[in-house]
Amino acid sequence: MAQTLKFVNGDMVRLFNNQGYEYVDAGEKVRQDVELILTTGVRSTTGLGCGLDDLIGEDTMDSVMAYAEFPVIFDFQQQVRIGLSRLRGTQRTYHLSQRSPKELIYDFSPVEIWRLAEDPRNYGWKVDIITEDGRTSFSLSGNARM
Repeated sequence: MAQTLKFVNGDMVRLFNNQGYEYVDAGEKVRQDVELILTTGVRSTTGLGCGLDDLIGEDTMDSVMAYAEFPVIFDFQQQVRIGLSRLRGTQRTYHLSQRSPKELIYDFSPVEIWRLAEDPRNYGWKVDIITEDGRTSFSLSGNARM
């Protein structure tokens, strides 16, 4: 079983007695790995990451009418798909024998995106992750201004 350091809000979590750091494995590890992939740019060293920050805009209300939403939504969905596919491939390439079925991505759903009623520039999104064991599956969701 592979382990990695535990991160919460971008920070490593120290043990209660301050004698080192906490580690995660299995289902908690794959969830943390997916969250990290979705929130970081594509790294030149590993090719991992989604680069979603480059796709999410900060347009003003004045530009709503001139704003083309569908290419950005498609790009958002594609970046998530590419990022998760790279992570799944990397999981099988490196240390596969040390990984449990709970931490291996078997498949993932297409990214669902919908407009939020409060502001037409904001969208909700959701992706389902299915693990090899089938019981550790989970969903990640969020909001984005596109």
